[in-house]
Amino acid sequence: MRGGLVPRIFPALILLTLCTTLVGCWDQRPVETRGAVAAIGVDPGSRPGVYRFTVVFPNVTTTASSLATTPSDQEFFHYTVQESNLTAALAAVQRRQSRSLYLGQIRILALSTRLAPTVWGRVMRSAVQSGRMVLTFAVVGTPNAQALVSLSPHSEVVPELALYRALTCHCQPILVANRAWRVWAEMETPGVTPDVSHVGLQDAGFVIRGIDLMTPRAIMSWSLPQTWGWAYFTGHVNEGSLTVAVAGHLITVGRIRGRIQQSFTVVGHQIQMHNQLTYTGQLVSGGDALGNPLETDQRVDQAVAVRLLALCQQALATAEASAVDPFGWHRDLQWTHTDAGVCGDMWSCWRVTTAVHFRVRNEGILR
Repeated sequence: MRGGLVPRIFPALILLTLCTTLVGCWDQRPVETRGAVAAIGVDPGSRPGVYRFTVVFPNVTTTASSLATTPSDQEFFHYTVQESNLTAALAAVQRRQSRSLYLGQIRILALSTRLAPTVWGRVMRSAVQSGRMVLTFAVVGTPNAQALVSLSPHSEVVPELALYRALTCHCQPILVANRAWRVWAEMETPGVTPDVSHVGLQDAGFVIRGIDLMTPRAIMSWSLPQTWGWAYFTGHVNEGSLTVAVAGHLITVGRIRGRIQQSFTVVGHQIQMHNQLTYTGQLVSGGDALGNPLETDQRVDQAVAVRLLALCQQALATAEASAVDPFGWHRDLQWTHTDAGVCGDMWSCWRVTTAVHFRVRNEGILR
């Protein structure tokens, strides 16, 4: 009997052991014991070398049935600590938490434009090297990071953030690649100045006001006209719009889209770059005031092309004066012409020419 029992028990023990390996990781914590971080804001601290970190959490007591009656300012809560780096800040927040911090669902990292670029770099480096953050969150610049990340959401249901949705919906007129992995890649790539959206506060909500550039000396904020020039140069326009004056009438053109062709010619240390911008759009308003549709289209084509060229030249002049390259052209040159000479100054041996062609597309709207 005993000799027959052992052979039957041994396969059963092996089967039981194999089954335990199929149930997943044994060190995973249940969701109710986690404190999922939704956003982090970083501002200057009370003294040099110390920074104010604001860590935002969804309110876990909010349920589907209570959401309709929960005030928006109670859907999230935050802790603010002052530490020398991101790792220390998260440890300080953890000491005030009854749940284990979970960093895999961060939506927004807001960095104050009053911080030095080196601080932006250290925060991004800590986020990348921690191994706990999925680098799909959006990085933005703002004058007051604490106020931005603690802003009560108005159009999204917990745990989503309205700002994150706005930055990733592809519904903004200017598309800025704010994802953390892309910002980090540009920080580590020579020949391109990293850029993120510049977000401000207005009327108890947020507003996207342009882009912030991470230059070697300071964080530089570009206005909307400069940002539009950058967007048309780099193909980051998502159904743009312009209003131009034609024969004394204001004409609005919308749904602008197009393509960009670039070419480099390198002769010794001289770099000739030519940009060919081809855009189309539709008449939104004012076209009927000019009479002949064919003549109207030709006048509008010329006026919009001139306006687009002016925006691009303004962006290029700002970049040259500041010795920055948010267009990534120096990077592109290095990738396509590895034998190109290196200028002593970023733009000193460059000659950039730009041609803009615009065409009114079909009958348009409200014509």
